[in-house]
Amino acid sequence: KVLGVAWRYIESLTEVMASHKPFCFVGLVGMEEPLRPEAISYVQRLQQMEVLIVMFTNESVGAATSFSRGVGLVADALISSPSPKKSPVTDRLPSVMKKRVNSYILSGTEVETTTSAQWDRLLSTAHTLVFARCNSKQRALAIQALRNNGHNVCLAGGDDRNIAACEAASTSLAYGPSCSDYVVDACSGLVEDGDI
Repeated sequence: KVLGVAWRYIESLTEVMASHKPFCFVGLVGMEEPLRPEAISYVQRLQQMEVLIVMFTNESVGAATSFSRGVGLVADALISSPSPKKSPVTDRLPSVMKKRVNSYILSGTEVETTTSAQWDRLLSTAHTLVFARCNSKQRALAIQALRNNGHNVCLAGGDDRNIAACEAASTSLAYGPSCSDYVVDACSGLVEDGDI
């Protein structure tokens, strides 16, 4: 995440609310959330289980790409290449998944505009799908596309933005102690400690 920093001199707090004086831009501050130590081994276990890994995030495509590379998902750009490219992560996959040579990142906007034929192609060649900047409606659309292509979808959701997606999934887990009652009600199960 990147924050812009600016300042201006004020006489009192009431002046902050009343005044429209310009700020002086100071600079940008970049922040990065570190990967959880167990994330890499968790992803590797999922890859060995012969499942299509799908991740939803509210982060930007750039941040999702960085995270995906960090945990070994290695996602490439969506639908821009006409033929499948071999992904370095493919070497770690079980033989049944080796035909799935791509990982993709889709933005929420791309989820809404992807055609049925494009979904078919994505889902027949992907070992990993990452959905970045997806709102609840877009998450539910992606899950419905997965289900329409014969996938059973298990979704783990921790906040209210996931309710529509939890309801669209074949099964869903509410996780974490901060889950609202709405999320718990929308899900099939609960993981109280957040350790999926």
